[in-house]
Formats: sequence, C-alpha cells, structure tokens
Amino acid sequence: MADNGGNVMLKDIKEFLWVGSHYGELCRFDGATFKKYIPNPRIKGMINSGGIRALVEDSLHHIWIGTSNGISRYEDQISNPAIAYQPTIAD
Repeated sequence: MADNGGNVMLKDIKEFLWVGSHYGELCRFDGATFKKYIPNPRIKGMINSGGIRALVEDSLHHIWIGTSNGISRYEDQISNPAIAYQPTIAD
C-alpha cells in the first residue's frame, strides 16, 4: 500500500479505492487486493514521476492523477493501463 508520506484517496464508480502518496506510488484496492503503479520515467506512457497530489474521476470515468510533474490519466482498456497525459494549452 502507499507509504506514510501523505496520501490522497478516491473511490471511483467501479468501487475501487485509489490511494496515492506524496512519494509517487499509486495503489488500487478492489476490496480484496492492492495493485501498485510505481512511476518510472524511463518508460514512455507511464504515470508521471513525482508526488501524487490529487486524484479525480471525470464524467467519462477516467481517473486523473495530478503529480508534482504533471497530469496522468488511467485507462483500464489498454494493456498498460497507467498512461501519461500531457495537456496542451488548448486543453
């Protein structure tokens, strides 16, 4: 589970509990087990490195992960579900 460095939490529409730490670790709890997503700046498309500061679910049920280094969006329909999203000025 996420470390003791200060945590943010979100319960999504699928009843998953998301826990993000200020050290950058993201965990998803399904009611029985935790799945960890650890940032790796060497892998393109992974969660942005840096402390997780916010978790939000939008109206399309995407999970947005606000980090100290940008924004990432979780997409569970793809093989590598934690993908980075870098907004442009137009966004």
